[in-house]
Amino acid sequence: MGNYEEKVESMLKRYRPVGPPAAFKEQIFKTKHKILWRSKLRIAAAIMLVLSIGVTWQMLQRSSRSDIDSAKLIQIERLISRAGKSAQLLSVADVLAKHTGGQHRAKEIYEELIHSYTDLDEGMKAKSRLEFLSERSN
Repeated sequence: MGNYEEKVESMLKRYRPVGPPAAFKEQIFKTKHKILWRSKLRIAAAIMLVLSIGVTWQMLQRSSRSDIDSAKLIQIERLISRAGKSAQLLSVADVLAKHTGGQHRAKEIYEELIHSYTDLDEGMKAKSRLEFLSERSN
């Protein structure tokens, strides 16, 4: 019996299981990658929203204890909103820059960030990423 088992085992070692067709495999991984990036963007947006609400709440609590006037509070809320929007735009541009066909739109968003948010870190980050993207495309 031992010889028969060895013979069967040696025959089985020569064969490999057949995987799914290449097109199907590619479709699965593309879908998984898109879903992963979408969920990351949603998480980033939710974090920015929670942080904005938290900072605004803290400022409201402090304003009731101190003498911060409402004009100052409105200015702070606008700064928080601008920072959140610029961070979201930068995230979107980064995602587009990594995908084939999205580089053109990413360049547009980077340029918008450079012109509209020069006073924030995202404006400077967008400038360096636009330069990198331009070098990579040449």
